[in-house]
Amino acid sequence: MKIRVTISRLLRHLSQLSSDLEAFEVEACSATECLRATAERFPSMKRWAYDEAGMIRPQIWFFSNGERLPDDERDGPLNEGDALLIFFHHL
Repeated sequence: MKIRVTISRLLRHLSQLSSDLEAFEVEACSATECLRATAERFPSMKRWAYDEAGMIRPQIWFFSNGERLPDDERDGPLNEGDALLIFFHHL
């Protein structure tokens, strides 16, 4: 299913992505799948999104349709056309 993904400004900056990067669509069923597809599209983002063991860093938060997804729900299903924000929360 198609999910509309936006990357937060700070994460775009850290990953050296274009500051005017628009939202884009990925084929995925969950927030973690969206992150994986996005990191494949933008490999420079991997170092900020995943730790050395390949786990999602605690600084990565997901917002689905404006609501923050709790960590235990990020593998849960999203719906066709949902909007997902991948946010880098600096601690």
